[in-house]
Amino acid sequence: MANPAVPVVFANIDPSTLATRTIGTNNVPAINLQNLDDDFSTILALFTVDTTVPPSPQVGALFFNSNDTTFQVFDGSVWRGINADKTDGFDASQTPTANTIPVADANAHLNTWIAQGDASGLDADLVRGLPADFTSSLIGNGYQKLPSGLIIQWGSVSVSVSANTATQWGWTLPIAFPNACLQAFSSAGNDVTASSTTEVLTTTSITGYCYFGANATLVIRVFAIGY
Repeated sequence: MANPAVPVVFANIDPSTLATRTIGTNNVPAINLQNLDDDFSTILALFTVDTTVPPSPQVGALFFNSNDTTFQVFDGSVWRGINADKTDGFDASQTPTANTIPVADANAHLNTWIAQGDASGLDADLVRGLPADFTSSLIGNGYQKLPSGLIIQWGSVSVSVSANTATQWGWTLPIAFPNACLQAFSSAGNDVTASSTTEVLTTTSITGYCYFGANATLVIRVFAIGY
């Protein structure tokens, strides 16, 4: 595919229609349209869009391959691909420095990296100090992680009780709190006269006691907050 024709041939424009301009006390002559047309044609000759490289190119000529959408430049002897390692003056093959905060240069380009384990680049978990893990499990025994690091968990456990006897119950959290369980609450869901208390809070489980005036199987519903 050859170069497209110049939309306007400047040399064909009538110079008499271009008046001189006055800047201060100086008259600026009309543009030399023939020279402008020659210069523009020279620029176009350096750029080719085709499926094969052009023959006998000039040094510095650019070639855009319309098949694979790649750019090449002629260095005087061979066509070479553009070196992406040097784009914006940054050598992409350099080894990132681990555990450094990215700093922008005067052109707003990041010039350092954060390396975490085998990966490199910005750690999304640390952007603005917020964890990127907002996962949840929206089921009967589930949890929700919040941007602040707080985790809400809920669920239930069935307990067989004897009449008028305090019976211990235990509930294993859906996931362990990384640091601590801050608060937990429970209720006995079978009967308005049944009761339940929470006694021991750990990062993995909640235990307490329930009470009912008859032999029964109580469902203890639990709600816990931690981080």
